[in-house]
Amino acid sequence: MKGWHMYSKIQAMKEQGFSIRQVSRVIRVHRDTIRKYWEMDPEEYAETYKAVNRMTALMSYEGVVLKWLETYPCMTAAQVRDWLDEKYQLDSNDRTVRRFVAKLREQHGIARSPSVRTKA
Repeated sequence: MKGWHMYSKIQAMKEQGFSIRQVSRVIRVHRDTIRKYWEMDPEEYAETYKAVNRMTALMSYEGVVLKWLETYPCMTAAQVRDWLDEKYQLDSNDRTVRRFVAKLREQHGIARSPSVRTKA
């Protein structure tokens, strides 16, 4: 159980008088996670949820990145990040871009071919 559904269930059970331990048992989520969301108001949770789902900002560039990966299969996620920063001033976390590129490669079957070096 993730996202708003879990948060809503935690808050509903809290209002009904359940303890953190009881909510943990019912929802089958660790007590520390329940405790984390126990005192959060919806606005605060929205900010947390947005931060966790940063990859959605990259989704608007999926077509562009996909075209790059199809044209240059040896392209690394670091290169994709640099190009996004240069062309669209999109400053993303390295790890987020790495996950995004890996997801696109898997979904579209784009294997990363090794780059061929030539001797000078």
